[in-house]
Amino acid sequence: TNQSGIARGFYSEADVKKLHFHMNTLLENLIDDWFICPFYKQGEVSEYQKESLLRKPRPGMALFAGNIHDVDFSKSLMVGDKVTDNLEKIGLKTIIKKETDSFKDLSIKIINASEIP
Repeated sequence: TNQSGIARGFYSEADVKKLHFHMNTLLENLIDDWFICPFYKQGEVSEYQKESLLRKPRPGMALFAGNIHDVDFSKSLMVGDKVTDNLEKIGLKTIIKKETDSFKDLSIKIINASEIP
């Protein structure tokens, strides 16, 4: 995930890790790994004020995670909430959650997308 709030000084990387741990506990450890990009050029925290290939819409984070976990992007799905989350340029089918989508709506989109060969 892009986490510009770290670069803007709203919260720390440790805070994000705590949140991810809590979320994964609620999801019964369904998530194998978490990847974040704390960098944001317009941020306030100097160590995070830079451009990064990890920051979406650039594909660096997905490529990095794919390499670590041997992901076949043609059999994978990206779910995001912004058009900049679209990573189809690297072969990763993308679903963009609309603000009006309910959890049920999003679940149906994911199920339908995963059935397409």
